[in-house]
Amino acid sequence: MEECKPCAGEKYKDVLRKIAIQTNVEVEISTSKNMESTFLVRGKRVNVDQAKLKIIAFFQTQNITRTINIAKEHHGKLMGKKGAVRKDIEIRTGARIHIPSI
Repeated sequence: MEECKPCAGEKYKDVLRKIAIQTNVEVEISTSKNMESTFLVRGKRVNVDQAKLKIIAFFQTQNITRTINIAKEHHGKLMGKKGAVRKDIEIRTGARIHIPSI
């Protein structure tokens, strides 16, 4: 099983290893340049389907925090009028955006 940066914690590797053993599949992980993870699951169709459901269920329940520094001059554009842009991004992505007050 390959390591990817967003999933680098032992917790994630252990869970994926456990899912692979439980469902009798092989799981490989790759990470793109924009840090998106792709899971390749190999095995019998029924086992792959079970593993897929378990992997999705696990990662959908994880809270991931990533800090992105954005120059102050862009904070206004990120917020939008009355916070509309920020709200739209949060609704579309499920992300929570925090802009510190200065």
